[in-house]
Amino acid sequence: MSSKNRTLYLIIFVLLFCIFWHVLSEFSVFLPGPISVLWDLVWLFRNGVIWHILVSAERVFLSLELSFVFGVSLGLLSAKIGFLDLLFHTTIIPLIEAVPPLCWIDICVFIVGMGEVTVLFVLSVVLIQFFLVNTIEGIKNIDRNLVEMARTFTLDKTRILRHVELYMMAPYLWAAIRVAYGVSWKVLVLAEMFGASEGIGYLMNQAYSTLSVLRVISLSALLVLLFSLGDLLILRRVERRFRKWQR
Repeated sequence: MSSKNRTLYLIIFVLLFCIFWHVLSEFSVFLPGPISVLWDLVWLFRNGVIWHILVSAERVFLSLELSFVFGVSLGLLSAKIGFLDLLFHTTIIPLIEAVPPLCWIDICVFIVGMGEVTVLFVLSVVLIQFFLVNTIEGIKNIDRNLVEMARTFTLDKTRILRHVELYMMAPYLWAAIRVAYGVSWKVLVLAEMFGASEGIGYLMNQAYSTLSVLRVISLSALLVLLFSLGDLLILRRVERRFRKWQR
């Protein structure tokens, strides 16, 4: 499907969704219509929401970088040290997967209080599992014959890692990035609602406290917009560079 057709289908879908939303709001006392949400978004932009957007976006991408670095590094170490591989599969990964983000938020708030450290820690802990698991699985599926062939040309382990092993692991790493990016915005809102005094989640908590359905929906629409812009302007560019590197 061409990009023009995708854009056309997207516009048609958005228009149909807005029409359905407007009709539904006419029969509901509590559900605001799309026009009301649009005007509320205008009010938010006129009253400093851009600062909260920048804070939230910085937290998302910084936590992605941290979880990528630590997750991939630990995954590579597990391939070299059998004890770590056993530890990750029997203890660390099940622990991260089993404990809900809200519990991590409570623990951090009790220990270090509300703030940047709490949000970044919770995001990184939740996201690191995707990079750790995918790195371990990627290593297991590396063609060892190609690695052995590479060793006949060079004994530089760094070059082999970069040009052979990471090359074959690239699909696993990119899949982890995509999944982690989608999850990061969901966890961010929860972390900011209970562990921060700035950001979209903080504004969401204020709206919830005042029982403002309009503001909650407006901020939800803003999150969808931010997610889409991040995917379009950043992730797709990273993906293109990823593809070039693979070639």
